[in-house]
Amino acid sequence: MLGSAALHTHASETDIGKLPVLLDVGGRRVDLDPAEAEQLRDAAASCAGRSSAARDLSLLLERGLHRPQVLALRRAEAQTLARLASGIGLLTLASEIATPAA
Repeated sequence: MLGSAALHTHASETDIGKLPVLLDVGGRRVDLDPAEAEQLRDAAASCAGRSSAARDLSLLLERGLHRPQVLALRRAEAQTLARLASGIGLLTLASEIATPAA
């Protein structure tokens, strides 16, 4: 299973794609702009052949771009997300993800 997800059906089909992608990272909610989520999905997909965490992350982000739901990331996926975010210049996001919950 690729992370657990709680469904939130508060948007119509036409609004999806404009909504932020909602992540649960270690019990903290992180909202990704759809453009950021697409960049991260593409970066994760490019590493998918070398990393199962990157493959899983790519699939989760793809799901989040098309369905309004909170996506719970496992530890390996969260670490991969932080590394990829840093690598593509999303430094604020990378530090937010890398900072442990209080």
